[in-house]
Amino acid sequence: MQSNLPGHARRSVCSGSQAATLTSAVSADSLVRRYGPGMHPYDGRVTSNFLVQAINNEDITVYGEGNQTRSFCYVDDLIDGLIRLMNQEETIGPVNIGNPTEFTIKQLAELAIKTTGSKSKIIYQPLPGDDPKQRRPDISKAKKFLKWEPKIPLEEGIVKAAEYFRSLDLSRFKKPTKHTAHKNTLDLEDEKAKANKRQKH
Repeated sequence: MQSNLPGHARRSVCSGSQAATLTSAVSADSLVRRYGPGMHPYDGRVTSNFLVQAINNEDITVYGEGNQTRSFCYVDDLIDGLIRLMNQEETIGPVNIGNPTEFTIKQLAELAIKTTGSKSKIIYQPLPGDDPKQRRPDISKAKKFLKWEPKIPLEEGIVKAAEYFRSLDLSRFKKPTKHTAHKNTLDLEDEKAKANKRQKH
């Protein structure tokens, strides 16, 4: 599906600069789960993390067994939904504008490797205690009031996202601080084990 959306519209939505304005009418999680051209390569989202790691042939980190699911909405679909929301008067929201098709985190990692032709390996780290097992938007309101549903599947959108990341000079972007959530979980488990051991003695 060829998009006619201008680049600045994608950048605005993917970078998050419009999030504060839109979250009263749109589920905040819908905005978080967007992906596509315009993303910051080190914004911390799983799609950008996996694609940049795959492009650089770096190990891809998956937490737990990778069975937790997420749903990803391509930026062009999201913008189409937002425009429809702003151009109607039947509801003021909030409305979920997202893609209800679920993928496991492991499937996303495998797809990123396949799409980029990467030599990356998947490595597994302990699952953070607060990591949701499932994220799937209910888009029934969007279908009813906006006559909207996503058209671009992840398998197609991730190709466009990968092409975008390949076009970037990654040296111009600052990398984020190292993620330590899984280490915090390990520390908590160690403390619990020690506490249980003390109680037994």
